[in-house]
Amino acid sequence: MLLLFNLSSFAHDAWQPDSESAAIQGLDGILEEFEILLTKARMSKAANPVFLSNLAEVLERLKST
Repeated sequence: MLLLFNLSSFAHDAWQPDSESAAIQGLDGILEEFEILLTKARMSKAANPVFLSNLAEVLERLKST
């Protein structure tokens, strides 16, 4: 019984949902929209430059993960 439990937990850890690629694509779309909004905010000087710079750094970190 213990062996079956260990095998089932191993199988569960390795399983990836079929919709993962759609979820990742959705996140990529959100990052692209965020980048567009950041560009528009910079062009219109809608926020403090330091704040915009910090947002740009966060965006780069999110894109690299």
